[in-house]
Amino acid sequence: MTQSPIRLASELTIRNIQQVHHDIVEQLANSDALHVDASQLSRIDTAGAQLLYFLSHYCQSHHQNIQWTRPATEVDQILAELGLDATQIFALAQETKQE
Repeated sequence: MTQSPIRLASELTIRNIQQVHHDIVEQLANSDALHVDASQLSRIDTAGAQLLYFLSHYCQSHHQNIQWTRPATEVDQILAELGLDATQIFALAQETKQE
């Protein structure tokens, strides 16, 4: 069954992470593939970065397919400020660019 992409809002912060986490867990339980559309994402805090990092590594270690629609470059910069390289998150999985 083809699942609809999980569409992240412009922010992924402690304020909205619980719902995003719930959506991801639900989709992982019902499908062997996951598509996360992060094209609108422009602000992320440490909680959001941890969720994306964990998700990427979880999918890799469980051989679960994940496809990303990449966020804005601002997110790469924020991740760098948090000590993460965006490739640690997004390069571990199949990636699509927003045209």
